[in-house]
Amino acid sequence: MNNPEFVSSEHWLTEIRIPVASDALKLAGTLGEMIDVKEIPAMAYAVAVKPEGMSEPTEVYEELHRWLIQQGYTQVEFPSELILSNAQAGDYTQMKSEIMIPVEKASVRNK
Repeated sequence: MNNPEFVSSEHWLTEIRIPVASDALKLAGTLGEMIDVKEIPAMAYAVAVKPEGMSEPTEVYEELHRWLIQQGYTQVEFPSELILSNAQAGDYTQMKSEIMIPVEKASVRNK
């Protein structure tokens, strides 16, 4: 989403990832400036659930990061969040979600 007609220079460049069928890869590079299809390598994730009723997921992220350190993992990409229930409510507090942090063993990264 980097078209200056739609996104100001003050906004972050954003990549939205949506799973598609493998035959969609034949469209790579043909969909214009705003949309493309690419293959993303498989990754390991640390995952935790943000329960309904929690307005701010900070505690979940903090606990995940503590676990990563204790287990010898490091974060390798930005986290993502998948809404599991009550997405139609429009109120994040009422949504149950899964928070996922891409990881790899710290020793792998240091090689």
